[in-house]
Amino acid sequence: MIVAMRSHLGALQAALVVLPLRANDPFVGTWELNVAKSKLAGPYTTLRSENLVIQEQGDQFLIIANVTRQDGSTGNSKEEVSKNGGDLNYIEGTLPPGVSRRVKRVNAYTIEITTLLNGVQVQVDSVVVDRNGREMRIIRRGAVPSGMPFESTELLERNE
Repeated sequence: MIVAMRSHLGALQAALVVLPLRANDPFVGTWELNVAKSKLAGPYTTLRSENLVIQEQGDQFLIIANVTRQDGSTGNSKEEVSKNGGDLNYIEGTLPPGVSRRVKRVNAYTIEITTLLNGVQVQVDSVVVDRNGREMRIIRRGAVPSGMPFESTELLERNE
């Protein structure tokens, strides 16, 4: 009886140690691009890999993004935004002059990001985490500088 109780207590303690590591917000975690399951278009066809780390810091998300393009060049940024939405603020990395991004929290599993160029909308991203929290899909709709529209879908998988 005591051995069985210790075994159950040990399992309970292990579960309690692991539980806090899983955040309540489905966006929080480390995400890796699955290129084979993605349908990249427009300016995103150059992606070879992408890693997103999303952390909760109080009422903010901290987003650390690292990308590698087909030519081997890399891009890195660190951004923060309120979990409820608002302007995306770049801590590291920058946007081109005249470009700004605004985040809207649609529901617990969906975020929309609107990109503006000199105040005019040029792209909308719909970011959705599936209900089991294993996949994040980013559907980007916009236009390249020549005006040609595109729709790009990135599938990212939780890497934890």
